[in-house]
Amino acid sequence: MLLVSPTIKSDFKEPWVTVTVTNLGDNPVTLNSLILSYYATKVIQFRIKPKCSRIVKPFYATLPHKLLQGEQWCGGLSQVPKLEEMARDGILMANMHIAGRKKPRRARIKMK
Repeated sequence: MLLVSPTIKSDFKEPWVTVTVTNLGDNPVTLNSLILSYYATKVIQFRIKPKCSRIVKPFYATLPHKLLQGEQWCGGLSQVPKLEEMARDGILMANMHIAGRKKPRRARIKMK
């Protein structure tokens, strides 16, 4: 399972955050939820104590979603000023929760 680092597209009229997940394994997996976590500093990130976390619903993809071998899932989130501020000022992480796994796959959201 590969979680491609989401990016915030800021050159479009209506910007959005794009998350792409590709199943690189041999077995099918089910994507359950997408959670954004904000950490003010790297020290707080290593202690795994986010300042705030939010479960988000992608606007052009559905969750839960079953991914077969080699398939890809893309989801988009509306970019609100608060998300942009969190990505610039601290560490904003996208956490994809997968059925049957204890820890989520994580990727940092960076501004472009």
